[in-house]
Amino acid sequence: MQEVNELKQYLKPLYKHNTERLCSEIICYAKDFPRNENPYPNLLWHKFLNLYAVYPDGVENGNAAPLARLIPHLAHIKRLGSNALHILPFLASPLVDAGFDVSDYMRVRDDLGTMDDMRNVVHEAQKLGIRLFMDLVANHVSEEHEWFQKAQAGDEKYRRYFIVQKTKPHFVEKFHKESAVWARYIVNGKVRDVNIAFPEMAGEIPHWREGKDGYWYYHTYYPQQLDLNWHNPDVFLEFAKIIVFWASLGFNFRLDAIPFVGKGAYKQTDEDNEFTHQLTAAFRSVAESINPECVFIVETYERIQVITRYLGYTHFKQTHLAYNFHLCTYLWVALVEQDATFIWQKLDELDEIPVHADWINFLRNHDELSLAYLQDPLLSDVKNAQSWQDYSRGA
Repeated sequence: MQEVNELKQYLKPLYKHNTERLCSEIICYAKDFPRNENPYPNLLWHKFLNLYAVYPDGVENGNAAPLARLIPHLAHIKRLGSNALHILPFLASPLVDAGFDVSDYMRVRDDLGTMDDMRNVVHEAQKLGIRLFMDLVANHVSEEHEWFQKAQAGDEKYRRYFIVQKTKPHFVEKFHKESAVWARYIVNGKVRDVNIAFPEMAGEIPHWREGKDGYWYYHTYYPQQLDLNWHNPDVFLEFAKIIVFWASLGFNFRLDAIPFVGKGAYKQTDEDNEFTHQLTAAFRSVAESINPECVFIVETYERIQVITRYLGYTHFKQTHLAYNFHLCTYLWVALVEQDATFIWQKLDELDEIPVHADWINFLRNHDELSLAYLQDPLLSDVKNAQSWQDYSRGA
């Protein structure tokens, strides 16, 4: 009962008129899945995280399916001192964006193996005390996803799953600013400038794609990745089922591109969104109803004060961990300038965070390292350094 009341607490500000329905359907769905019944759950295991990340098709070990090939390497990962493994995108996908364009959240990508292969990975990892993480891509879905296919076929229910409009967007121009390409629109008589993530793939109207049904669909990233309308309670219900499904198998979650989740069209990453924070708390509540030890990592490179908000407060828990992108950037500054005080200065800037949360410190992750929050002269110093140039070209 306490878990139900907590879920209602987080859902009510999001979906006031649908709270009871959502809770009822989530609880009914979750009944069919095994729950972690440990009477003494370890709720702070993530405070001692040593995370190893791997692409599921990047393991060489005979002719077996990639997921099966991963199993013999688990013992090696354990010997390295890692107690958690992040398996990068493995869900069904046409691979337009390295698997971050999901076409089916309940199915493993065919070229990687089967659900039985994945269950074997989970079983063997648990025997070694290795926790597993997966990517929860909640901002968008692949154009091949059933939801988008039904929307384009004229199904109004699924069209409402997306950020969509009937009229053609008023696009003005592309322009360069701050080493990036931007798009300018007129929205309700006002100018809106939006960064273009992939200018070479932006299409005639960046951020918008005309569907077969004649409606225009918004996308933050590639045109093949359509942004979801999180103000629709049915979208939350779909993802609650996804979270229950994978949490019951023992997975923890990395929240991909979280600053964009829950936003409307034309959202900038530096525009903090209360709706998004409420969503992350609701995600956590759903997962903990199945597995109280389930952990969420937030992926966001914004101002430190904004990142810490995703970790919540003592009485409003959101995610458990956040990537320390700022520290990673200043590790490079310290190396280039030959001055370790830059690291200590950045550590001193980290805001106080609640006891349940922590930072993930890293040297490199699967994405390219951003220098977005560096300014000259440090920015020029890093870019001109031979070590950075070698890093940028993969040397």
